[in-house]
Amino acid sequence: MAKMLDLIKGILEGRFPQPPIAQLIGFNLTAVKPGEAVIEFDASEAHANPMGTLHGGILCDIADTAMGVAFASTLAPGETAAFRTRLASPPADGRDLSIRFLTRRDLLAGMR
Repeated sequence: MAKMLDLIKGILEGRFPQPPIAQLIGFNLTAVKPGEAVIEFDASEAHANPMGTLHGGILCDIADTAMGVAFASTLAPGETAAFRTRLASPPADGRDLSIRFLTRRDLLAGMR
């Protein structure tokens, strides 16, 4: 998967554009190394659900991208990855969101 890591590093270096989903939602891949990816995102009203909080689907799209990037260079042939989300409460207004994935088999994601 060295080619995938090279492509991702090219995105970070500005040689390639951010993925279309990143452009659509407005998040940025800001750091990557084998087994790790960091994505940053500033939510706006455009990302709100009918209750006025950040839509859970937006978080899932960002998490899916972070997981895919983090795992891209570490999966063995034929191995796959999956994630499950449980949203306990919406992020506080004005709080920046950074999702970081580490390729560990127990705890994969954190949000601050």
